[in-house]
Amino acid sequence: MDRYWKKFGRWMPLLAFALITAMVVAQMVLPSEDSEDRDRTFYGADASSGFQAPGNGTGGNGTGGQIEKDTTSGGKVFSDTDKAVILIIFIATYIMIFSEKVHRTTAAMCGAIAVLLYGEYQEVFSEAEIFGLVKIDIIGLLMGMMMLVGILSRTGFFEFVAVKMAVYSRGRPWKLYLLLGVSAAFLSMIVDNITTVLLMVPLIIEITNKLHISPKPLFIGVAILSNIGGLGTMIGDPPNILIASYADLTFIDFIVHLLPAALVLLAAALLYSKFVYRGWSRTEPERVEEVLEMDAWSVLRDPKGMKVNVAILLGTIFFFFIHEPLGITPAAVALAGGGVALFVSRIDPYRALGAVEWPTLMFFASLFVLIGAVEDIGMMDSVASGIETVSGSDMIIAAMMILWISAFLSSFLDNVPLAAALIPVILRMGAGGMEIGLLWWALAMGVMLGGNASPVGSTAGVIVTGLSDKFGHRITMREWVVVNLPLAIITLSIASLVLVVQGWYFY
Repeated sequence: MDRYWKKFGRWMPLLAFALITAMVVAQMVLPSEDSEDRDRTFYGADASSGFQAPGNGTGGNGTGGQIEKDTTSGGKVFSDTDKAVILIIFIATYIMIFSEKVHRTTAAMCGAIAVLLYGEYQEVFSEAEIFGLVKIDIIGLLMGMMMLVGILSRTGFFEFVAVKMAVYSRGRPWKLYLLLGVSAAFLSMIVDNITTVLLMVPLIIEITNKLHISPKPLFIGVAILSNIGGLGTMIGDPPNILIASYADLTFIDFIVHLLPAALVLLAAALLYSKFVYRGWSRTEPERVEEVLEMDAWSVLRDPKGMKVNVAILLGTIFFFFIHEPLGITPAAVALAGGGVALFVSRIDPYRALGAVEWPTLMFFASLFVLIGAVEDIGMMDSVASGIETVSGSDMIIAAMMILWISAFLSSFLDNVPLAAALIPVILRMGAGGMEIGLLWWALAMGVMLGGNASPVGSTAGVIVTGLSDKFGHRITMREWVVVNLPLAIITLSIASLVLVVQGWYFY
């Protein structure tokens, strides 16, 4: 058996890549008469659900569209038992995810399979309907970018950037913090912040060991600033990808609405850090000459490959900006970028596709099934009605509620499943005729900025605290909260002002 696996198993990731690429392309060229099926695939709308896809999308204004409710519900009626069982599955799955007793991918897959089995047994969901809830365009987008970044990472590019920053700092603690933090923020706009943190932490250890200064401020700074940077683009953070999918938002919409906000928040976070770490920044480093002697080019494993793959990455980002006029999806752009990088690099496809986080893709696919099922049975109506009642259907007040509620919850809950749980609430509010464009930006900022308040509120925080402990520089919960809870409140206050301005200007 092992012999056959070694012979054929190595091609399985490549076959999966080809299959997902084919499915994304098929969605782009579906004939117009299949538009209902196409909408279901892209937006999670189903003939049986109370929603229809957002029609013409944002029209370039980033409103996210209003969702119209289908009062006939496609002729499908869910019994109270059906609703109760699906809700129990949803809640049980989230308890498993947040308890961290079971890996979140395992928990989400178990929940999705439970919905599938119950739906087929009770004939409330068909197998085609369940699999139709999985958004292949989002899976393709994630897969293409993971592969492209993974190939680029193999060249040593990210280590090269970090060493360059260390040399430019000339060993000065605050300048080092500024350069590494800003680099982490901007890298997180084009690659996921998990990759950024994983690559930077070992280099921070190496640099601070040479300088004999504490690495803790740099650890915390890289985590916090990469989170804020990731807020600025559609591909910078998983919650943004989820929101873009359900709200029919484009790459440009995120640039217009969130990138300026992210830059303002980044500046505020740096000013705050300058004040909080004023004592550390005045530390006199030792052996500065060793840092100045570090050769960034020596860490490159493939200088020529780095230049080529950076060009491919920049080209991919360029096509993200113009994908809409060209009539192609971001998923097609990302998969094309990954495919070109794979072809040009001529590396083993098994190694290249090994950079794809398959558990993350399965986690997203399973979340889509859970969200779609809960959305279809209408279990978020009461939550949406409550927010509408308190806000008086005022968009600004509703946005403030979404921002601060999601921020509070994300301070101790993982922001990806939290965003996934709140998306159906916003969709239901839109189904009632309320303008919900601003609410998407409130959700994006809330789950991201609130997650900075504690080390368990974001994946970057969890990784940094884990690695800091591994390298002998443990960051306690108290150390993190004392520094970052005030920062979270400050940035959320700024975000509130941003939402007020956007509500006045765009809506």
